[in-house]
Amino acid sequence: MILVDAVFVNNGGGKVLLDYLVQTIEENGLDVFYLFDKRNLNDPKFTSLKHKKFINGTFYSKIKFYYSNKLKFNKIICFGNMPPLKKMNAVVYTYFQQKLFLEIPKELGFYLKIKLFLKSIIIKNLKKNTNFWIVQTSLIKTQLSKKFNIIENSILELPFYPSLKSISNTTSIKKENIFLYISNATSHKNHYRLIEAFENFYEKFQFGELYLTVYDNIELINFIAKKNKSNIPIINLNKIEGTELEYIYQKSKFVIFPSLSESFGLGLVEAIEFNCIIIGANLPYTFEVCTPSLSFNPYDIESIEESFHKAMNSDYNNTIPKVSNKIKDILKILNND
Repeated sequence: MILVDAVFVNNGGGKVLLDYLVQTIEENGLDVFYLFDKRNLNDPKFTSLKHKKFINGTFYSKIKFYYSNKLKFNKIICFGNMPPLKKMNAVVYTYFQQKLFLEIPKELGFYLKIKLFLKSIIIKNLKKNTNFWIVQTSLIKTQLSKKFNIIENSILELPFYPSLKSISNTTSIKKENIFLYISNATSHKNHYRLIEAFENFYEKFQFGELYLTVYDNIELINFIAKKNKSNIPIINLNKIEGTELEYIYQKSKFVIFPSLSESFGLGLVEAIEFNCIIIGANLPYTFEVCTPSLSFNPYDIESIEESFHKAMNSDYNNTIPKVSNKIKDILKILNND
């Protein structure tokens, strides 16, 4: 039997990919037991599964589960960046998708930096408990190998992601003045510089609307509200998914992506699917996924502002995608005895 260990995964891009993996596994009838984080207990996609268990997102809960089931599984895929806490009598694949364990941006708060540093030490000590690693890009493969001294042959580059267009076949005419950024509000997502740059641009040219999806940061939500009071057209959609997410991509001509650190940049892949013009940070993760139509220095407000100006004047080339979905290869790994 296969174990999918998804403890610690309950939001963001990781949750989107987990949902997709579970859906694909179920559609293909694999014999899988799922270990979920208790924070997903009310998710109907998970509660309806036949073989599953919800546990607290703690090391104690995980080690207790593994000792109680040490001979039950012949294959394990750990979906939360971290190998099992003990050596298992099984072939283990660890899906690694958190670049912050490899490189910590200076913008992050002190306590988060300490947390990431300590977790990176734990990962280094647990690397002996996994046979293979799965990553989304060659950049993460190289950085993971270097950071934790892992043989590159044991790191499999297998990007996978869901298609939003499978939800419905509706179409929408793109609005020329919409700039969209789909992201949570952690500090490395770089919302404050983006908003300041858009405000400067809008005050000069009275063009554009900036759409955001901030729902998990009261300080940032209040900051957006303050800009709204100054008649800066920033529309906060809060948390959206499903058909709502599909609709806003269909409607938006531009997707701007100023994040300071990404392992993959799921929002870039989604934007490509809906033929959006991508305005991306001139950082390596962007160019792993695509050649953007425009790029900018995400640390420089003036550079971000200039990218808005170029977009307004249609001073850009087409976005060129560079990745393809390898979900079938993931299934082959799980299917092989």
